[in-house]
Amino acid sequence: MHGFDWTRWVLDAAPAVFILSLVLPIGLRAMRLRWARDGFLLIVFMVVLDGLGHRKAEAVAGLAVIAGSVWFPARWYRLSARLKAAWLKRWSAAEGIVVAAPFRGRWKPSGCGPNPARNHHLVAPDQWFAADFVRVDGETLGSEILSPVDGVVAHVEDGHPDIRPARFFRKPNVRSPAGNYVAIEVACTEGPPVYLLLCHLKQGSVKVAAGANVRAGEVVALCGNSGNTTAPHLHIHAQDRAEIAVGRAKGLPLRFHEQAGAEWLEPGAILES
Repeated sequence: MHGFDWTRWVLDAAPAVFILSLVLPIGLRAMRLRWARDGFLLIVFMVVLDGLGHRKAEAVAGLAVIAGSVWFPARWYRLSARLKAAWLKRWSAAEGIVVAAPFRGRWKPSGCGPNPARNHHLVAPDQWFAADFVRVDGETLGSEILSPVDGVVAHVEDGHPDIRPARFFRKPNVRSPAGNYVAIEVACTEGPPVYLLLCHLKQGSVKVAAGANVRAGEVVALCGNSGNTTAPHLHIHAQDRAEIAVGRAKGLPLRFHEQAGAEWLEPGAILES
């Protein structure tokens, strides 16, 4: 009668537990990607050890995969709970603004709301209430971007090239994450100034200059794929500074007239203007 073969159990369980840890809808995307990389390298190491016949060493690597597949999701869950509670608290306490949709037609948002697994912007406090929009029909690149408010153009950045869409991974653009963008100081807000930022615009398409007055619905630029992006989309958020200051500005709640009564914008909810 044979005893329990723990090495066989570990080798069989490690890949399945690793995959399960990645499909759980918890944690920020950046954290899941880092564990996906590290766990994959451990799996490759297991394969190499198997080829060399080092069964016990392979099992030890498998135990590391299983431990990481349990420990990391548990850590992500605790962090996600704290982030969600902080997001909801600031959403309720902070004075936000209500704006019109900055486009025409039917667009779909992503990277928004209080769920860290669906809002990658939660890594930066200035972008907690941001949203990324793409057209439902897929014709995002070159679409007209409109001013969502009456206000004054506070800052314009143009000249960054549009990049080719990336199907998988692209090295982050930390020097100009917003690419080409327009910042509008919102008119008629009480208290400190509020700035609305429209980012990832097409190179050379900005039609307004700093200091110009704009009206809601006025075309300010075309949608592009400049800055820290993998595909053409419009990034929008409100903050307390005129210029991009990742991690240093304070993000402000942003609502749209077209939300049809929803408390906040949910990923995938169609916005039509």
